[in-house]
This record gives sequence, structure tokens and C-alpha cells, in this order.
Amino acid sequence: MAPILLDEIKRRYCLSGRFQAVFVSKVAVAKPIATCRYWQRPLNPEKLINAGILRLSRSITCKQALNLYELTCQETDLLLPKIKVLGKHHLVSAFSLFTQYSEKHDLTACFTLTEFEHMFMPRSEIVYTYVIENDKEVTDFVSFYCLPMILPNNGIEYVIRTAYSLYNIAATVPLDQLLKAIMSIATKNNIDAFTVTDAMENSAACLEKLCFSKVDGLHFHYFLNNWKCPRIEPNRVALSLRVATVTLGASTQFYSYDVVNPEQEILTHWINNTYYKRDGSIMDITQLNIFWSIVVSSIAVGAIMGALMTKCLAETFGRRNALIVNGVVNVGGALMEIFAKDLESPELLIAGRFVLGANMGLSSGLVPMYLMEITPTRYRALPAQFTRQLWLFLTGFRCSWACLKSWAVQKIGRKRLLFLAFQLYSCA
Repeated sequence: MAPILLDEIKRRYCLSGRFQAVFVSKVAVAKPIATCRYWQRPLNPEKLINAGILRLSRSITCKQALNLYELTCQETDLLLPKIKVLGKHHLVSAFSLFTQYSEKHDLTACFTLTEFEHMFMPRSEIVYTYVIENDKEVTDFVSFYCLPMILPNNGIEYVIRTAYSLYNIAATVPLDQLLKAIMSIATKNNIDAFTVTDAMENSAACLEKLCFSKVDGLHFHYFLNNWKCPRIEPNRVALSLRVATVTLGASTQFYSYDVVNPEQEILTHWINNTYYKRDGSIMDITQLNIFWSIVVSSIAVGAIMGALMTKCLAETFGRRNALIVNGVVNVGGALMEIFAKDLESPELLIAGRFVLGANMGLSSGLVPMYLMEITPTRYRALPAQFTRQLWLFLTGFRCSWACLKSWAVQKIGRKRLLFLAFQLYSCA
């Protein structure tokens, strides 16, 4: 699917008047101007072994692996006190060092000071940048970012935090010592693995010395669009680009579903008050239960109707355009739920939930079909598998109920949370 996505991105930026670009991909979609390879090193081998990521050969025990990946040494202990977190007062000097370093390479990024600050200023659990200074002048510079992932193994969920190296500028200390010290700092920040590419001065000899190993079959290809360029060796590349794509399905719908359905007492009280203001009379318990049943079931009925309409819409509009229509339907349902309370209309709440249910039913059929349509043949089973409504249902319930609702109820209150759920849904 990478070639299709890249072609669409090219089309969009060409429409904006930009015709040259640099991009990276793990798939060789064309002839790359440079190719780098991923290298990785465990920082917390015991956790990686338990999670099933790090597999030991029969001749190595767990204790031997811990000794192999030990970072403590005399050179590291002497260097650590000199390494400081990048601060505002370091920016000008660090920017000057970075610019001078970049000019020595053939493929690099030209940052302004503002862009440099945005890119490298430390942000907790996201970007980490460290410097060594001498007489208030930055002489060495290291930066990496962190990506966490949840990996289940043997019924236990392990949160694996991996650091990805951005730039390593070692001017006054050997690169291997600087990397070793930085990995020691990363370990103290609860990072479990460290990943680099063999770009810039990250040579294979240096990485092997630090117990890095190649990630099998994982390369980093650089491409220039509308720009002729000869082949560039990895050590002449000083450009670090990272792209992460996240797809969220129906979890927001199930968040709304999860918050609304259990709150029968609050909603029935609101419904009764609304009808009392209109007619001067209140519903008896039978009428109220019937009305509440309609409120709860409207989303399920809508989902059934939406699922039955999937084939008709896909054939009439095409799968891509049907998804756009479905998005408009989604916005309409969200607006109905948002204004149901302000307009004092329980009927609008039912209509909104019915429309959102139809959106869910349409999504369950259209999204897997469209993803399978644009995905290469051998990968078509994968996107369909990950868009199953059951998976999203369990994810939405678990994330919203276990992780968010108990906190939100305490901080916001049940009544405010109930109608805030509609507004959160519309924003999502």
C-alpha cells in the first residue's frame, strides 16, 4: 500500500505548488538515492526476553545476556557528569554546531533556529536531546525519540519503549563512548531498546563494538522527487526522517456507546423532566422503560440498517465515495447528539444514535473492502483482519471504561460526562 499512499501525497503537494520533495520508505518504491540499514541493541534484555522479542541461542543463558549488554564502564562513568539536557540557553550554540556538522554531508536538512528548537527541545517521553559543553559552547550533541508499543506474551502485556536515534555529533569524545553514555541515560529513562541506522558516522564497526545487531530485512530508503541526484553512501547522509501512521476505527463510537448505555437513571430522569416541561405530566414506569429501550436499541437498529445498505452504497457511489458519504452521515449524527440536551429533545437523541449506528454498520463493511481494494494481493487479509468490529468493540470498551471513565466520573461528574461524550465523539 506504500506506493499508493506516496502517489497520493505527491499529488496533493504538487497541487499546492511544491514540486520537489524528499521522502523515506521501508519499501523500495523507486530507485533510492541512499539506503541505510537498521541496527538495534537491547537495553533491558531481561524484559525483552520475557516479552519474546529477544531470543537467546541455546549456548547463552539469561545471566550471560545481561552481562553481554551491560553498559557500566569506567569511560561511561567519567563521561556521564558532562552530559546535560538541552536547554534554552544551549540553543544558539547547539544550532551552530548542528549546522556546521550538516554542511559536511551531501543530504541533510536545513533548519532555522525556530525549527531546530521545535525539533530537538526535549519533550517528556517523546524527544530526548543531550549536549556536552565547554566554556558555554556546545561541543557534542545527541538526540533520539521514543516510541512505545504494547506487546502481549503469555497473558501479560509488556510496554516496550524503543529509542530511535536522530543525530549523534561527537566532536570531543569518541562516538562509541558517547553512544554508550547516551544508552546508559536512556536506560535510566526506562527505555528498553535502542535503534540506529548506519547513516552519518554510525559505521558498522562502531555499532558492532557496542553490541548492536542488524535488523533482518529492514532498510531505510531515501528518495528525491523531481530531482536528479547520484547515489549517496550512508555515511554522507545526515537527514533523519520518521513517519508513523495510526488508524483509529470505531473506538470513539464505542466510547460514546459505553458512557451512554449504563447511565439509565440520569437519562430517564432527563427524559421525564423534558416531557413534564412540555405536557405538564410525567411518564409512568412502563412508558419510561419503553422509551429507554428505544434509546438503547436505536444504535443497534441503525447498525443493522447500515450494514444492509453497504452493498447498495458501494455499487452506487464506489467504495471510496461511499466512505465520504458515510463521514457526512457521521457528522450529522454527532450534531444531533450534541444538541439533543440544549434543544430538550429526547427524539433527537434517538435519531442521532440511529444515524451513528448506521455509520457503524456502513464502516464495518466499507472500510475492510476499501482497504483490501488498495492493498497488494499478498497483504489483503491483514487490513481486513484489523478492522473487525469485535476487535474495535473490545478495544473501545476496555480503553474507555477501564482507563478513562472512572477518572472522568470523579473529575467531571456523571451528568456532565454523559453529554460531554457526545461532544468528544463529534470532535473525533
